[in-house]
Amino acid sequence: MKKWTVHIWDEGKYVDLWTLNHTLAGSLPAGVIFFLDMPYSYGFLFTVIVALAWEVIELTLGIREQAWNKFFDVITAILGFIGTYELMAKNVLNNKILFIILLAIYVILELWGYLTVKWRHQKES
Repeated sequence: MKKWTVHIWDEGKYVDLWTLNHTLAGSLPAGVIFFLDMPYSYGFLFTVIVALAWEVIELTLGIREQAWNKFFDVITAILGFIGTYELMAKNVLNNKILFIILLAIYVILELWGYLTVKWRHQKES
């Protein structure tokens, strides 16, 4: 694995590449509630709860991050939800295509990040 592909996933004090994943994770519920014609407030509340719960899960798994990084992970997930919902409401791009693009980027980044973390742990062992 090339050095830059590993270090690009290093933790930042405020934001890092994982922040993009959190933003996209907030975008996905926006698409789901938009397509299911559910109330905005349900999706917003769901996104906030999942973003906060994820940070708690990371703590229980021993993943330590800067406090500001955790804060921005939650905020960017919320902003991802709001931004995606607004884009879909304005129908800026075909909403199904937009959702598929966001989902694809999310899955690719999650796999890349996961494999990088796994590779680091194997290297440290």
